[in-house]
Amino acid sequence: MSHQSADRSPHLLRRLRFVVGKAVTALLLFFGLAASVRAQWVTQTIRLVPGYNPVFLQVAPADPACDSLFSTVPQVTEVWMYNRYLQTSSFTTNSTQAAVGQDHWLTWYPPGTEKKFLATLAQIRGGQSYLIKLAPNSPTVTLNVKGIPIPPRSDWIPNDVVLAGFPIMETGPVSFYDFLKDSPQVSAQPGQDSAIFNINPATAFESQIRNPELTKIVPGRAY
Repeated sequence: MSHQSADRSPHLLRRLRFVVGKAVTALLLFFGLAASVRAQWVTQTIRLVPGYNPVFLQVAPADPACDSLFSTVPQVTEVWMYNRYLQTSSFTTNSTQAAVGQDHWLTWYPPGTEKKFLATLAQIRGGQSYLIKLAPNSPTVTLNVKGIPIPPRSDWIPNDVVLAGFPIMETGPVSFYDFLKDSPQVSAQPGQDSAIFNINPATAFESQIRNPELTKIVPGRAY
């Protein structure tokens, strides 16, 4: 071995130890992260009443398939997800009669129902808002969704409406004004009519929130 090689060997050995140490550290961080992610599984409890329920899903479901997710709540008859970038053409009982109000909406119907062939929504995504329709003669039911918490995915489009929720904890109620005071794109100033609307489950009609500084955001609800 030459003198030059003898001088380089310890340096190479130190670098090898450094690389191996980094790799071990990365593996430990990876497994630690994986364990942390596994520990983040939570269950969102959603209370549903007869009619159209505006729901903001705050978790990414472990099983996102609509057929599986809603099989535990047979009282659910329809699920709607708003997608402003989507233009759909759908029909009721025949191809000459277009269904009313379905532009920009993806819909799910339970298996075995007469409208199932019209379904355009197959999976539920976390961070999204939905209208979940319960049969009018149904009692109040609870839908439990197990998943990983995820940030919202709403797109705010100028001069347009959007069905959206807010990532609020059950233990930390906050008003619309407090949440949106740094977002001038959405009007929620004190003493003024806001640009936010509640949805009435019984009629699916909206009502304007007139006191955003006094009205608290309901976790898990879409507006």
